[in-house]
Amino acid sequence: NKRYPMVGTVCMDMIMVDLGPENTCNTGDIVTIYGNDIPVREVAGRIGTIPYEITCNVSQRVPRIHVYE
Repeated sequence: NKRYPMVGTVCMDMIMVDLGPENTCNTGDIVTIYGNDIPVREVAGRIGTIPYEITCNVSQRVPRIHVYE
C-alpha cells in the first residue's frame, strides 16, 4: 500500500525501484504496476504515452493474475 519511485532506466523488461532505508519488502511480495489503486491512464500519462501501449508492452515473462468480480 505504498508507492516507491522507479530509478534508473528500464532495461529489457526490468525496472529498479528505490525502497528507501525502511526496506520492508521480501521476495514473493505482491507488486502492482497498474491496477485499482494505480490506473494505467496515470502510468501512461507520466511517461507520455497512451494506456494501450502500456498494457501491450508487458513481457510474456510477467505472470498474469486475472480477477473477475
